[in-house]
Amino acid sequence: LAIAGIFALSITSTASFADHKEVSPDQIRVGAYLKHANLKGADLNNVNLSNASMHFSDLSGANLSGANLKGANLDYASLRIANLKGADLRVTSCWRANLTNANLTNANLKGANMYKANLTNANLQGANLLGANLIGGVLRGANLKDATIKDLELRGTDLNGIKATNLKGCPSSLPGGWVCENNSLFKR
Repeated sequence: LAIAGIFALSITSTASFADHKEVSPDQIRVGAYLKHANLKGADLNNVNLSNASMHFSDLSGANLSGANLKGANLDYASLRIANLKGADLRVTSCWRANLTNANLTNANLKGANMYKANLTNANLQGANLLGANLIGGVLRGANLKDATIKDLELRGTDLNGIKATNLKGCPSSLPGGWVCENNSLFKR
């Protein structure tokens, strides 16, 4: 029976958004507790949600451009197709977050922990990823043109189809076969 339970856990999706809670405007504030929040498609332009707990929340398609999310917990959150252009995500935790097709143009991700995050086809053009952790993540097809990637941790990360030119700095680790030369990342 214990083995059956472990097997069931292994095939169950990591996050289900069906039971997410609706959020009232007065809950959108610094340090807010918004675990399992339904913020799908919300307009949170320039909002201050620094140090907020938003793990397992659905922010798919949300407008978070210019938002202050410094120190927020976005572990396991869905930010698919979210607009995070110019957002402050310094030292944010985004473990296993889904940022597929997200717009992170000029976002500040300095020191962010995005362990095993999915950034497939994300636009990170001009983003600051100084010292961020993307170990085991997915950057398949992502655009990192003009991004700052000094000391970025990319060990075990899927970089297939990445656009990474005119970079500022080189990562501290790369997946096997990848190199950082002439301000670009490429596979040998």
